[in-house]
Amino acid sequence: MKKIIALIFLLTFLYFSKTSAQVNLSFSTGLNWSNIRLKTNQKVDTKSRFGFFAEISPNYRFNDKFRVLLNCQYSQKGYQNSSPLDPLKAEYKYSYVDIIPEVEYSVLQNLIFGLGVNYGILLNEQFRDASHGWTELNIKSIKSSDFGLVGKVKAGY
Repeated sequence: MKKIIALIFLLTFLYFSKTSAQVNLSFSTGLNWSNIRLKTNQKVDTKSRFGFFAEISPNYRFNDKFRVLLNCQYSQKGYQNSSPLDPLKAEYKYSYVDIIPEVEYSVLQNLIFGLGVNYGILLNEQFRDASHGWTELNIKSIKSSDFGLVGKVKAGY
């Protein structure tokens, strides 16, 4: 599956590179803030945790108003167990490769709206508590893929 994703990304980049005047390639990194809502066990209290992401984004500009992006992102998401019944304060971390195709429309020169989808592929799950470092989980506790919608508002100078 990882080879298929890499191949799709490479073919998309090569297709866009033929029209180099309208094609840009950008890189970004940053922090993300994530949490989880557990449906099976209502007694577990969770709180958010910070992770990071690194992204490569080839994009094609059709004109001054309209642009298409294909973001490929490595991200870490997860949560912390904040239940008073858990003295170890367990923390869970999930690593994903996210494919995020989206479109952007420039309403004004400094105001852009975007819409897209996010398809995440789970790479690994890790766990740690107060007395141990990160340990990979042998039993998968969540689905191997994640799907979502992306909305964006960008404003600037």
